[in-house]
Amino acid sequence: SSGNFGQIACIVGGTSILPQINEIHDRPHIVVATPGRLAEILNGDSSLVEAFAHTEFLVLDEADRLLVSGSGFETSIADIMKALPGKAKRQTLLFTATLSENVMALQQRYGEESMPLR
Repeated sequence: SSGNFGQIACIVGGTSILPQINEIHDRPHIVVATPGRLAEILNGDSSLVEAFAHTEFLVLDEADRLLVSGSGFETSIADIMKALPGKAKRQTLLFTATLSENVMALQQRYGEESMPLR
């Protein structure tokens, strides 16, 4: 879809993957995605990695819940991070209800500086 923010793609599981792949090929300005589906798409089609080469912002909402042991999201997030520019060229925003050790480790691994807001 499109609006005041430019073209927006919604990439989630439970729906057909082909239209979502086409949305990414169209180079949307904003991608809202579940980690598992986005990692699946990026791992399945290396040509789509180029679509994320100029990503400026990565927002991870509910970061504490994404990193629950056994959720499988850590692997998906690692796969996604491989497709994005390095942390010097990208700003990562982590939103979390609890500041767990896992969230802090994620911030140190993929972020530059942290600035907790309460």
